[in-house]
Amino acid sequence: IGVLFGIRAARPLANEWLEGMRRFAVTAWSREVVRARDLKHLFDAGYSSNDAWRILAHIGEHRGVIPEVEGWPA
Repeated sequence: IGVLFGIRAARPLANEWLEGMRRFAVTAWSREVVRARDLKHLFDAGYSSNDAWRILAHIGEHRGVIPEVEGWPA
């Protein structure tokens, strides 16, 4: 349909758990500061704070800098 009408529809991952990680990783890669609400969305998807730090460390290894974290949600 997108080719026919030239409309690109968002194609989220089928698994909400993986979609949560994907969104967090894209945000962390493209921004200098990760907001508390971005972490909250990751935690709501079922990830732990250890998972968040591992994702940030992986991004830092490839990007050359680890984004700052605004604050951990309560």
